[in-house]
Amino acid sequence: MAKKVIRKNLVDQVCEILLESIRNGDYAVGDKLPSENDLAEEFGTSRLTVRLAIQKLNAMELLETKVGEGTYVKAFNYEQYINNVSEIIFSQEMMRDIKDFRMYVEKGVAVLAAQNRTEEELSELKTLCMEYEGLYQNRKGAEEKGLWKRLARKDYEIHLKVCEMSHNELFRLTYLTMKNIMIDYMEEIIRSRKKRYEKNNEEEKFAASLTTHRKLYDAILRQDGSASSDVIENMVNYEILMPDSFLA
Repeated sequence: MAKKVIRKNLVDQVCEILLESIRNGDYAVGDKLPSENDLAEEFGTSRLTVRLAIQKLNAMELLETKVGEGTYVKAFNYEQYINNVSEIIFSQEMMRDIKDFRMYVEKGVAVLAAQNRTEEELSELKTLCMEYEGLYQNRKGAEEKGLWKRLARKDYEIHLKVCEMSHNELFRLTYLTMKNIMIDYMEEIIRSRKKRYEKNNEEEKFAASLTTHRKLYDAILRQDGSASSDVIENMVNYEILMPDSFLA
């Protein structure tokens, strides 16, 4: 039986119907959708409404329209989907909320990571930490264009890796959904810290602050959940930790 659109937002309703059809297997990956005219007749909407709904799903990387051929179902990529549909806009008002999230969620994630990490994951985490420090050490200038954003992206990658090391898929997916806002947040923290130390003529403390992930690596390496949680808490509180030796 054809499904008639009855909601006020017709484009969104058509999107929901098509998504449900894909989830239910009515349209499999690689399948070609009926024409816009046929779908409009089935849903009881205009052809334009169907076209806008298809364009929306194209933007979400769920469908692909080939000129002269038609529209096909694409393989679903969760990470790409999150990047495309994220509409979160970073603002200063969110700083406290993000800090609370990190304090109450990331600390627990770090404990699980210390318990469940593998040797391969440890190696990957160490590499990310070294790459993070290298971005600043190898800079062409303190104000090189894009440096703070690159540092923030690498910072995010480090904490995403810790989520993966927890072996809890829900934590990993949650962190993925926050990718853009977390990167903006981390960039703001890095910029603010840099300005503060420059004002106080304490450039060496800023450089030291970029090595704090070593503390987290060391704690996870030792499978010390309590220490891992403490490092995250100190990070979230913006305290500066002097690193121990980076264990080989």
